[in-house]
Amino acid sequence: MKVKDFKKLINRGFGEAIVFLRKNPNLIHKYYNAILFASTHNTAYDRQCEWSRENYLFEIIMLSDKKELLENEVIKALYKSSDSYSTDQLLKLCKNFAENGNDLARNAIYHKFDETLKSNDGYFGSDEIIHLDGMNGFLYIAKAVGQRIISDENYIEEDWLLDSVSKKYGKRETTRILKEESKNQKSIKAYLEAVKKYKKSKKENSFSKRQGIDEIREVIKNYKKGDGNFIFRRWGREATQDELDVIANDFINEKNQDMFIPYLNIFMIPDFPKVLNKVIEIARINDEELSLIAFRVLRKIKSKEIHDLAIELIKREM
Repeated sequence: MKVKDFKKLINRGFGEAIVFLRKNPNLIHKYYNAILFASTHNTAYDRQCEWSRENYLFEIIMLSDKKELLENEVIKALYKSSDSYSTDQLLKLCKNFAENGNDLARNAIYHKFDETLKSNDGYFGSDEIIHLDGMNGFLYIAKAVGQRIISDENYIEEDWLLDSVSKKYGKRETTRILKEESKNQKSIKAYLEAVKKYKKSKKENSFSKRQGIDEIREVIKNYKKGDGNFIFRRWGREATQDELDVIANDFINEKNQDMFIPYLNIFMIPDFPKVLNKVIEIARINDEELSLIAFRVLRKIKSKEIHDLAIELIKREM
């Protein structure tokens, strides 16, 4: 296989590259630069909605006879990275390296968190730190954020991090640990007060009632190819099961191919509640944007039919 063809496979992220490398381990060295580029740059077609590729890329790196060199290059890239999407991918890859015993990768994650906390654009690496070091990792983050709050009265800390940790370890236990730590740590106390303040402000300024069925149908009706899709993903995330059933029926009856995009984006997070035939057929069509979105809807669901579809698409690209 030519290098340019392999680069196309690995950048698509569908698994064809892994299948090829497993069958041709003696050729892996030939594609070193393509593997390195895909590992250090987020090459997703739609970076806002495509799921993370760290496990896919980690498996490719582990297949390589230059895996140590690739790991070191990924770690160096994380120190230099400024693009948010690529940074997120690099952090997740380094998390995998750290779990595999690479302490340099762990250090790079903490460094990126400390570095980005100093900016005004939000910090990176908190999920990876908590994944690796649990509650101790969260306390490190809370202390660092609290120190930032103490030194910058205009800094705003949202509630998403505390909420996710509370969900992971239990609200009661998380609250108990933070209260105990806050007795002797001013920074932890500052963190808790800032989150409490944000929650109060969010409650007081919560936006108006989300769109109902008739309203989202009108938005879909006026959709033009190229319009943003965030509104549909958010609506799908917040919709009731009955609402999702209604929209799924609308989608099944829709004939205009250009209108498939908003419907599919609604089911980017919730599972598609009806028979999957139409989504599967869209995944097969020769339209890269549509087939990618359909495949993202399907890959959340485990079934033999979807597994067979994935194999079919991989073979078609080989």
